[in-house]
Amino acid sequence: MKILRSIVVSVRSCIEGSRVLFCYNSENEPFNKFTLAGNLEQPALDPRNIKYYHEAEASIVDFGSLLVPRRMKEGPFIFSVDRHTLVGYLKEFPEDDDEENEFTLINVVFFLQKDFYVPAVIDGFVTASRTISNSLIFEETRNRYVSKEVRKIFNVREKFCRENSKRETPLTYKDLISEIILKSNLAASIQDIFIDLKTKGVAHSKINSKYLLPISLNNYENIFSEQLQPYHALFLFKNPEEWINNLIESDELILLTEQFTHIRSKEFINQVKTILQTATPMNSFQYLSMITNISLETVYHIARYLVYWGKAKIIEAIQLDDIYVMSKIRSPLLNAKGVSYASSKMNYQTVEIRPSVLFNKYEEECPWKDIGKLLSYFEEKKSLDNIIENIPEGEYDAFTDSVAWLISFGILNRIKTYILCIVPSFIEEIKSKLQPTLIEQHLIKISKYLTGRVDLKEMGIKANVSREDIEQIMTTYPNQLIYLSYE
Repeated sequence: MKILRSIVVSVRSCIEGSRVLFCYNSENEPFNKFTLAGNLEQPALDPRNIKYYHEAEASIVDFGSLLVPRRMKEGPFIFSVDRHTLVGYLKEFPEDDDEENEFTLINVVFFLQKDFYVPAVIDGFVTASRTISNSLIFEETRNRYVSKEVRKIFNVREKFCRENSKRETPLTYKDLISEIILKSNLAASIQDIFIDLKTKGVAHSKINSKYLLPISLNNYENIFSEQLQPYHALFLFKNPEEWINNLIESDELILLTEQFTHIRSKEFINQVKTILQTATPMNSFQYLSMITNISLETVYHIARYLVYWGKAKIIEAIQLDDIYVMSKIRSPLLNAKGVSYASSKMNYQTVEIRPSVLFNKYEEECPWKDIGKLLSYFEEKKSLDNIIENIPEGEYDAFTDSVAWLISFGILNRIKTYILCIVPSFIEEIKSKLQPTLIEQHLIKISKYLTGRVDLKEMGIKANVSREDIEQIMTTYPNQLIYLSYE
């Protein structure tokens, strides 16, 4: 979700009024250039706020009264200002006859790229904000969770600002946010939600040890329009089994009933669990169907279901004779301090830059921690089996899991191979034979794909001809057929 810039949690209390509780973005940067109504001057903190906020937060703190406006009632919250489109859902705390509520309003606001108005995506962020706020209000009524976390966060803020004012070299805004995340369960949960939405478009996180309803910003129309192939495979993210078990236990089987009409079926959920237990990046959908006795069409349904909820990505099944190289566009996104994989051939730079969200996700999810060494294996075109020969036996699983992760995020690209027929007339001659040989029969099957535009994997599946048979065809007709390879 490139359009997602930041997330801000604001509350309105009966005593303190509107207050910005917590801000987070992928770079952990302050809103130091955030301006209102064309005001180019960087505002200073109001003296009343100096004890709670870092000076770099002045812009967003002054803006807090607009995030939880006193006169605005519960409902969607969408408008543009400066370089951002702000999307949230203003939620009221329910009145309690027995005890006066400390808070009246809460708003979880997503700061998006300016002038972004795709209705389906905006609606997704509104729903995400409402889902988070509903959970927070429920926890507040259950055990005063929000009240406790607000006090905890402002205690951390007050202590940090008091001690920082005495330092010869003051700590930065990043240090403050890191301290808040360390001490506050709420802040840590908001961070997790932001990172998941930013990197996967989906969040299924815990607040106060309880799972939120799953949040998905994915466009199911795009997912359902994607044509799946038997040679595709699933790359599963971490802990999919835990998510499915929680989904069953919480009776959330009504999710997406229009798109997944069979989701109410216990059999479908059991099939999902079966696929989760057997799917690997090397097991194609066709192979999964064969070993699980689940129809290929149902495997496709399960794949789309898991992709929508951010538990998997669809990739081409990885084969050991595949050749992969680093993407010149995507691989620099993994760069970070201490990571050097410069190569004169690839024209990379080794400048120090901030660790990216993608790099942080790699660190969190991949068992092979030396990213520089891993990427170095793919500077030249080599098949996976040739690379694996140099991997110690005890590190094989960590290597293959991490390579699959890099492939799923487009850091590694497969070199695709095509076949072009340069003498079209000879195909017609073979087709005219009354009794073609076996190799000629295979050639006839793949003949319509010999345009230099259909990859060998796709060709083999569509024509039902094995890779070995295709290679034999190429050996038999070297003067009529040629290989073409592209990244």
